[in-house]
Amino acid sequence: MNIVFLHEGITPSLIPLLTIIEHHPNCIVGCIIMPTQRVKEETPPGWYMDSCDDKTALALLECVKKKQLYGIMSAFLIIKEPNSFLQLSVLAAIGCFKLNYNSGEGGQGCLKLLEVLAKHNIRTCFPQTSLPLFEYLSESLHERNEQIKAAFEEVFGTVAKQWLPESWGLEPVSYY
Repeated sequence: MNIVFLHEGITPSLIPLLTIIEHHPNCIVGCIIMPTQRVKEETPPGWYMDSCDDKTALALLECVKKKQLYGIMSAFLIIKEPNSFLQLSVLAAIGCFKLNYNSGEGGQGCLKLLEVLAKHNIRTCFPQTSLPLFEYLSESLHERNEQIKAAFEEVFGTVAKQWLPESWGLEPVSYY
């Protein structure tokens, strides 16, 4: 799996994600939207956790339109290569938007991402785990990217068993 880290903390990093979703929604396996915590004590609010249960971008979009707020978020767009079953690429936009309604560039980026995901009915996951981004400031870029990658892979491992067969258009086979 290739992971491409886009410019960290910059809302225009969402442009490649939005472009691929709009022009090639059939190549999207799904999108994982993870909170990025500033401090260890920060936890997602109840309305966010309720949206996690619904597992659709539309559920989270409705919360944002009701002006419910949550801090910095990161998006991981999982893309399958058109001529391969198993070759996946991930575009990672780290700490680049906020769950808020139209309060500056971060809020507008969030709104647009959720609208595009909902429009194309892209599988979306809102894990309860957060990326502890601001704890990594003293480490090298390589180490920080490896830690972000490990956090992403932990979440992806839980949704892959459902998302991958669905993206292949196959019913899962079980021998239990």
